[in-house]
Amino acid sequence: MKNSSRTTYLRRRLISDVVYLVLCILGIILVANTRHYWLTLVPILALVLGIFIIRYHLKEYKDKSDNG
Repeated sequence: MKNSSRTTYLRRRLISDVVYLVLCILGIILVANTRHYWLTLVPILALVLGIFIIRYHLKEYKDKSDNG
């Protein structure tokens, strides 16, 4: 039971990470349509950070599924 709740938690966290990436991409599109192109750096940096976080979460999820 404890193992199953941990896996469910990791799945939910991965889903929230994907939603975060989609929001970052939408932010890039919205900011790119303005005249201030330098503002596009903010969602791009958030996207890069999100990619690193998701890679860490995927590694943790894979390790957990391999062990349990």
